[in-house]
Amino acid sequence: ETSDPVAGGWWLYPLRFDPGTAGTPPVGALNDYPKFGNWTDCLYMSANEFTFSPGEAFAGTSFASFNKDDLYSGATLRWSLEFLSGPSAFTMIPSNLQGRLPGQMPAPGTPNYFVSESTSGFAFDVRKFTAGPNCGGGGVLSAPTSVSHATTTVFPGTVVTQPPPATGANLLDSVGDRLMQKVQYRKVGSTESLWVVHTVQNTGETVRPQWAQIDVTGGTVATTPVQQQIYAPDTTLHRWMASIAADNQGNVALGYSTSNDTAPNFPSIAYSGRLAGDPLNTLPQTETQL
Repeated sequence: ETSDPVAGGWWLYPLRFDPGTAGTPPVGALNDYPKFGNWTDCLYMSANEFTFSPGEAFAGTSFASFNKDDLYSGATLRWSLEFLSGPSAFTMIPSNLQGRLPGQMPAPGTPNYFVSESTSGFAFDVRKFTAGPNCGGGGVLSAPTSVSHATTTVFPGTVVTQPPPATGANLLDSVGDRLMQKVQYRKVGSTESLWVVHTVQNTGETVRPQWAQIDVTGGTVATTPVQQQIYAPDTTLHRWMASIAADNQGNVALGYSTSNDTAPNFPSIAYSGRLAGDPLNTLPQTETQL
């Protein structure tokens, strides 16, 4: 309600995400793994929807837009909730705007980008969502544009090891079936990019983050990444649950969890990165354990 987030109070909005009406999630669905993206016009959100009768099942993906002026003022909220049934957009994450100075913003009217890992091939699926008037109903979600990336051979499930005494008995979930947040938008010069990352694995190898820079300059989604990499500075340490972002010069940081079955490699957090002038498809800045 004010500039003081501790003592200034908050506007609270209870929003039902399982109304069961046409084009919305079914009654009783759980909106799991919700993710937000702040954009020039609206606050955007998506979530995976699961039903629980007769058993747990993935039903589809919800996506929403919220009027920021209403959120900031405590007014009656204008918003929309829509639903894609089936697995085609599992873990679809809205883009999050980084940079607000002149020359760093997308052109007025640029739709938000929703990105998911393809469930049918080795690609990132990029959709454009144009919200309805005042971020309310009537929005339009485009068909996906497929952006290719390197292939892998193993689905990376609950496979991350820990040192004794947890070794073998308490494997950690790599969360390898979904894109990680956030999908960061950055404009550097005239180039507009989305920065994305998820966890992958090949047979006999550790789990590793696969990151990419997707070119969306002028609203055109390039079907080949500007750059991408499966990051593995060694072959012994698991690296997963990553998050990536670029600054206004194009320098990039990647943060992630690390672990393996040998002490002292207990579950930890590390980061690495690249400078804007470094060779493409690399994170040559030395990995550092936090």
